[in-house]
Amino acid sequence: MVKCIVKIASKEDDYILREGLKTNQIEGSISVSFETEPSFFNAVQVQGKKCQIVVIKTEEEGELIAFGVRAIKPVFVNGEIVNIGYLSSLRVTSKFRKNIYLAKGYKFLRKLDQDNCAPFYLTTIVEDNLEARKVLESGKAGLPTYTPYGNLLTYLVKLDRIKQSKIYKIKKGTDFPLESVINFLHEEGQKKQFYPYYKVSDFGTGFLKGLKQEDFYIAVNNKEEIVGIFAKWDQRAFKQVHLTDCNQFKISGLLKFSPKAKRINFFYVSLFTIKDNEPKILEDMLLTLSLDEVDKGFDYFAIGLEEFDPLNEALNHFSSIKYKSKIYIVSFSNIANEIEFLKKRVPYLELGAL
Repeated sequence: MVKCIVKIASKEDDYILREGLKTNQIEGSISVSFETEPSFFNAVQVQGKKCQIVVIKTEEEGELIAFGVRAIKPVFVNGEIVNIGYLSSLRVTSKFRKNIYLAKGYKFLRKLDQDNCAPFYLTTIVEDNLEARKVLESGKAGLPTYTPYGNLLTYLVKLDRIKQSKIYKIKKGTDFPLESVINFLHEEGQKKQFYPYYKVSDFGTGFLKGLKQEDFYIAVNNKEEIVGIFAKWDQRAFKQVHLTDCNQFKISGLLKFSPKAKRINFFYVSLFTIKDNEPKILEDMLLTLSLDEVDKGFDYFAIGLEEFDPLNEALNHFSSIKYKSKIYIVSFSNIANEIEFLKKRVPYLELGAL
């Protein structure tokens, strides 16, 4: 076994982290590679208020073996603001895919966990990435407990001119004070499990990197009351997604990308909060968004919903590619075996911050 070092990555590691992310693709029915050009460190800021990148390298040559991100962020848990963790971007270079290296990484993560910043972590794994699920669910080699919690459906929706009757008037974020937007996000967002807690002061920071007030869409009823909000979050300046294998979906004609790079031109529909979880409100908002953005350089938008969220119904009239990821509660303690207290509300995972 090659001798290795495990540490918190520094900005000197930025290049090898970007290359490691690019070359170690996510396998599944749609295989993709993620990129964080021009900076890995800048890109991960959207994941949390505190982000630690654990990197494993060979001792002599400094060759990348594996890495992963531990992020801490405030979310609503049973209606209360709680800091929880999120584990992401776990990659092990193919030539080093032995449990011993993974064990060393998690041993280091266990030490980081002793700062008590988070009672547990969330993570997602593409459902048909069976190899990764088998390893992580095994609990072997000192791994924490990965407890299945639910399923996240990711829709890649084709922007199109869809003629459909609308009930709700849709306005722009600049039509309301930013404080009013944030207050609605809190009031409705707290009804879902893990809805992110953002403040006005987060705008202009790495936590909401690239997101502006004018990016928000706001639905109002006939009394001009806010009934729904979401944001169009374009992250192409710091995060990119490239298709590496998509044979299953080429036949559908839904996929469109540059033949050279196979880069998907899309934005996230983020921070969506809908009064009473009414699908028609979200549908009207998405119809307006689609008409606004078609032929403006984007081909798709991406939105993530928990499998049993009633809002899935709002996507029925849209052409989309859908894939499923498993949501896990991850813990180094026994809390992962006692997650009934987390099942009281519909989960929400912010796709733009994963």
